[in-house]
Amino acid sequence: MKRAMQGMPGNGMADRRETDMEKKNGNFQQRNKDAGFSLVELLIAVIILAIIVVPMLHGFVTSARMNGKAKQVQRATTVAQDIMEGLKAYDIEELQAQFNEPADGFYVIDARLIHGSIKEDYFEKSVTGNEDEDIEYRHVPKDEVPPGIYYFTMEGVRLQGSEYDALIRIDAVGYEKDAHGNPPANHDNAFNNADITSPSSIIKGKTGKDGIYVQSAGQDLSAAEAVKKAWDLEDSEDELAGKPFTFRTFADQGGKVTRTITLSMENDGVDAEGNRCCKVSVQYAYDCTYNGATCPVQITGDFPTGAVPCGEKIPEGGNIYLFYYPLYAERGTAAGSPGALPENKIKDNIVINNKTGLPFTIYIVKQVDSVTAASLPEQQLKIAEEKYAPAVKGTGTAELTIRTNLGTNLVGPAFGSSGGSSPNDGKLATDRDKMEDQMIPVAGQKAGIIGFKKVLGLSQMEDDKITEVIYDVEICIYKAGAGKKDFEDCRPMIVIKGSKNN
Repeated sequence: MKRAMQGMPGNGMADRRETDMEKKNGNFQQRNKDAGFSLVELLIAVIILAIIVVPMLHGFVTSARMNGKAKQVQRATTVAQDIMEGLKAYDIEELQAQFNEPADGFYVIDARLIHGSIKEDYFEKSVTGNEDEDIEYRHVPKDEVPPGIYYFTMEGVRLQGSEYDALIRIDAVGYEKDAHGNPPANHDNAFNNADITSPSSIIKGKTGKDGIYVQSAGQDLSAAEAVKKAWDLEDSEDELAGKPFTFRTFADQGGKVTRTITLSMENDGVDAEGNRCCKVSVQYAYDCTYNGATCPVQITGDFPTGAVPCGEKIPEGGNIYLFYYPLYAERGTAAGSPGALPENKIKDNIVINNKTGLPFTIYIVKQVDSVTAASLPEQQLKIAEEKYAPAVKGTGTAELTIRTNLGTNLVGPAFGSSGGSSPNDGKLATDRDKMEDQMIPVAGQKAGIIGFKKVLGLSQMEDDKITEVIYDVEICIYKAGAGKKDFEDCRPMIVIKGSKNN
């Protein structure tokens, strides 16, 4: 037994010898946990990786390109928006002055951002497909651009390391009435050849050498309310319906009112340059009666101070502006129809009192009430305006030039008739031909404007040039270099549109 146990190690040695023999014969397979892939396995892995990674890489590249393009479009949009905001601050004449003489001051956008040309230019627009993508412009001579269309260009507008060219198209034609006085089909707001105006575009940029008076929109309402209190009148149907008490309300209840606007000019010495000057004041007075009785209190304006100075030290040859709200007698109904007021219930007088003998130009301009609750709808305003006929008188006016948008009520067919001014009312109305010469010439008006009624802009009044006060704006932003090609065969990166109401 002992011998048998002692023989067991011998058997182990025999096993080892057998294993060594297998290794020599190549019949032994080594088991190694750190062994790598075979070539076939590696190729399969590479193919699988390529199938997954290549589309992902393509997606990353495409995304990077799209992000870069989106940034460019975003910057171009920012440029267009900045230009649009800048355009809103100026009227057509001011824009033309800035683009034609940028060295004298350019403020549409920061001039330091522009490293190329700034100018007014002339193009013809065509649309070959999508309005925002397939816009084409062709450079043309100035006389081929229709009236009311304006083009401006800027080259080399830089923003965040990118550079763009801009083409601006302004179109005022869509806001004009046709030859028959009909409004455009696509717009129901103010028109460039409207009968009445706002002073905003006229007084913009004026200096202290001009006398400017603008009646407050609520002044006549305050005067009417004072008349109501003077007679302790009960609330009217208008007020019970939520409308304000006006002089038309007062006339409906048996009252009468004559408003007189007096512009007085007095000598005011000389200015620093030695020019003779005048001082101007404007006084509103309301002469009211109720059932034949005179108003127990005096009603004057501008409330609450009475006489309002509108300019001192105005040198001879200067301008004096009177903007006022007409006191309409009609509610927007034809004479003789229900709701129409009897004649002479409400009257408007304008008196120019020149005590200086010096030459001045006076602008008498009607405004439209679009602010107070007493404003009239467009159709009623049109009828009321047709019936409106103020009496314009004057003393010592031989040296004055009068320009106005009172229209045919002053020098047209109604002149001297029952609905207009009497030829003997004063020097302003003594010579019809002379008055017509002092008005804006018909030759300076656009086709379709009847009489002298029109919107008055600054250069229009001074240079017989029509002033667009509302227009559509289209801004096209291009890659840099489009301007050198006159924007021909170039597609805009971004197009934004809007309207500007001055």
